[in-house]
Amino acid sequence: MCFGSCLLRADGNRISCQQRIGNLSVRQFLSSHSWSSLHPEERLPQIIEQLTGEGQQALPVLDSNGRLLGMVSIEDVYVASQAHFLSDLVVAADLMRSDIVALEPDDRLDRALELFVESDLLCLPVVERPGGKVIGTVKRSDVSRTYLRYVQGNLADRQQALV
Repeated sequence: MCFGSCLLRADGNRISCQQRIGNLSVRQFLSSHSWSSLHPEERLPQIIEQLTGEGQQALPVLDSNGRLLGMVSIEDVYVASQAHFLSDLVVAADLMRSDIVALEPDDRLDRALELFVESDLLCLPVVERPGGKVIGTVKRSDVSRTYLRYVQGNLADRQQALV
């Protein structure tokens, strides 16, 4: 998922995007923010409170053993909240997407980007194998920002390449 870009180093050698991001893993993005989760039976008002209180775009729904059942996105919550008369009846299990492929801590950055594109979510859960317990989430904005820095290089690298 590199789009063929490369960076010209000061010594005249080219470095491909793949070489630049090859050593970055999802694990590096786990500690950048706190995360919380939902239980399948949590009702819409509590889901709204958690999403807005923590500034999250999506939350994982976990079973009693901490394993992933699905994800609830802020977009799905917004749609459900428009039917005010149903707000006390809607629970996380009704809203969650269960087709989510979770990341693992040692997955590479390009794998994370692929899953973000496939899922169209703004954050993805990270699970630890074996057992499949969720150990955190990764934000698409954090991964994308780092990816762009590595693809484009920093400003000094780009200016040096032009000389």
